[in-house]
Amino acid sequence: ALEDRKLTGKFKGEYFHIRKGGTRFLCEVSSDTFTDKNGQVMSCTIFRDITERKRMEKSIEDAAEKWRTTFDSIEDMVMILDLDYRILRVNKPVAFFLGLSYDKILGNFCFDLMHWTKQPPEKCPFAKMQKTKRHEEFETYIDEKEIWILISVDPIFDNNGGITGGVYIIKNITARKKTDEALHESEERYRTAIESSNDGIAIVREGALLFVNRRFLEIFGYERFDEVLK
Repeated sequence: ALEDRKLTGKFKGEYFHIRKGGTRFLCEVSSDTFTDKNGQVMSCTIFRDITERKRMEKSIEDAAEKWRTTFDSIEDMVMILDLDYRILRVNKPVAFFLGLSYDKILGNFCFDLMHWTKQPPEKCPFAKMQKTKRHEEFETYIDEKEIWILISVDPIFDNNGGITGGVYIIKNITARKKTDEALHESEERYRTAIESSNDGIAIVREGALLFVNRRFLEIFGYERFDEVLK
C-alpha cells in the first residue's frame, strides 16, 4: 500500500488494527497526499471501521449460498425468466438436461434452448401467464429428447403489482404418461373382453346398475342401454 502511495500519491486497503483494549477489528484505510500552501507534501489518512459491513456482507453471501444450494437441490428444472423470455437464472438440473455450462445458458431465450425454435411455441404458458397474471401450465412432447414434460409458470411481481418476469418449472412426466397409457390400454382390453363375452355382465353399486354389456341387454330383452342405466 505504501508503494502505491509513492507511485500514485494515494492508496486504499483493508487491514486489521488493534484497539486500546487489545481487540482486533477490520479497518478500511484510505490515504491521499496533497501539498499545503507552503509547498510541503502532506498526507490525509481516513480510517473506517468496517466490521459491521463485513458481517452484513458475509451474512448476505451465506444466504445467497444457502439459496443456491436449495435452488440446485430441486429435482425439477427451474429457470427465472425476464419478460423477453431471456433466462436470468437456472438450477443444476437445467444445465444437466441441456448439456451446457451456465454461461452458455444465461441470457439466451428459453424457447431457443428448450424447443429449438426462434419464437415462443403457439401454446407457450409464459406468454399466457403475462396476459392472465396467474399460474399457467402446458404439457408437450420433446421429440429430440423423446420425453414428455409439464411446463408450469408463475409470475414474479414488483412492489406495484407489475410483472417483472416468471418462474419457469419443467417436470419430466414421461413415466406418468407411460403409466397413463398402459392403464388406458388395460381398460380398453378389459372393456373389449366384457363386450365380447357371451355372458351378461353388470356392475352394481347400492342396488343401481352402473354398467351392463350388450349380452346383458339381449338376455333381459332390452334394446338400449338407457333403458337399464338410469
